[in-house]
This record gives sequence, structure tokens and C-alpha cells, in this order.
Amino acid sequence: MNEFKLQCHIMTAKDVKVTDRFIMLCILKSVDWNTWSKDIAMSAIYNKYEIPRATFSRSIKQLKSLGWISVVSNRTGLKQHHTTITVHPNVIKQHESTVVTQIDTLVTQIDTPKVTQNDTEVTQIDTTVTQIDTTVTQNDTYININNNNNINNQSDEPIKYVSRMEAVVYTNNFHPRDLRHLADDRDKVPLHILGAVNKRLEIERRVAVVEEKRGRKMGHHERLNFDGSQRDEDAKIYHAHSFEFKNIRKVW
Repeated sequence: MNEFKLQCHIMTAKDVKVTDRFIMLCILKSVDWNTWSKDIAMSAIYNKYEIPRATFSRSIKQLKSLGWISVVSNRTGLKQHHTTITVHPNVIKQHESTVVTQIDTLVTQIDTPKVTQNDTEVTQIDTTVTQIDTTVTQNDTYININNNNNINNQSDEPIKYVSRMEAVVYTNNFHPRDLRHLADDRDKVPLHILGAVNKRLEIERRVAVVEEKRGRKMGHHERLNFDGSQRDEDAKIYHAHSFEFKNIRKVW
């Protein structure tokens, strides 16, 4: 599938919010169309298209749940992360629509014209292709304007916040592997909203990610240093007087 057809499938996908479709198009324009994948920071995408960070994060989680994209994020240094985004065209194609079917039919007809030496028929086909290209361009412009208006005029449900203690009570009812919807841009669940047991299990999960990337186990002292660095990292991002520490966004 080429990128044009994939964009048509995204723009006309059923049961997908306009905001999520717009952000999916932004991601599609950011990846390599040959491999459908690219190493790129999330911030590079939402800053380029001026998308609110919270809106972008919410859509990323939704797109991952749909199976449209997969995101692999690994820590490469202090406040540095290596993120790989992969688009899955075959999954997106499952969201078909009448518009896409009609365009595919027209493109197929144009791609396989009758073989003829008649200059008049060739001219007519060229004219038809030009008209279709013009129509598609106009539709793209309209859809992009419409999507931009939806992004700028957010009509989603109002953002709700809970106290840190309420968040801790909530997270204590689940295993860390079931709390991925609470992960931040680092793809990590913030330690300050976890109880003692889940905090330890979240550290174990982070260790497993690093060990899998390296292909070897951490040594005892290396493990101790890693534990300390992770707690320090979270403490700097979510320090006691920060807005994020005192106001936990309710996503459940």
C-alpha cells in the first residue's frame, strides 16, 4: 500500500476520533514511507504541528490500543530517550470506507486503461487523471483545515485531576503491567503514584527493558546504581512542589 491510499484510509476510518486521525496523519508524515518506521522524539512531532502535549499523549495511547502504531522507547542517558515509532498499514486498512473504495476503484481503472493508439482516448484519460488529482487535493485541504480546527478548538471532555493519594489508592489495586495507560512520555509509570510494592515492581520492569536492550543482565552494583538513578530521575521530573506531583490527571 502506498502512502496516498494509507492517508485515505486514515482520514475516513470509522469509529476513530478526528483528533486521533489528525495526529495519525502527523505521525505518518514523520516516518519513512519505505519502512513505515523512524527513530524520532515524540516532542519533535507535537512541537512541529503545535499539538498540546496532553492531547498528543492521549491520542498516542489510543492509536497504540487500535494497533495502528507501536512505540518502543529506551533510556539512553539522563533525560535522553531513544524512541522508535512504527506504523502498521495492514491494521489501518481494516478501517475501510465507501470513499476509499471509490477512490481505489477509480485509481485501478486509470492504472489499467484500454490499450489503444487513438490519441483522443489518451487525451481523455489524461484529463480524467488531472480532474481526480485536483479533487483529491481540494479534499485534502478541506480535511486538513477541518482537523486543525478540531485540534485548536478542543471539544473533548474536560480534564479531571485527582490527588496524589487517590492515585496511589487506585494503582495499588493493579499490577504495574496493567497500568500502562498511566505511563508518561518516557513510557514509564511515575513512581510517586505507586505504592511500595508496585514501585519496586515498576523498577524491575525498567531493569528488564534495559537488560533486554543490552542482551545481558545487570551486575549487583550496576543494579543498585540503576535503582538510584531511576528514583532520582522521577524525583527531578515530579518534585514535591511541581504541578504534576500534586495534580494527577485522571485517566481511569
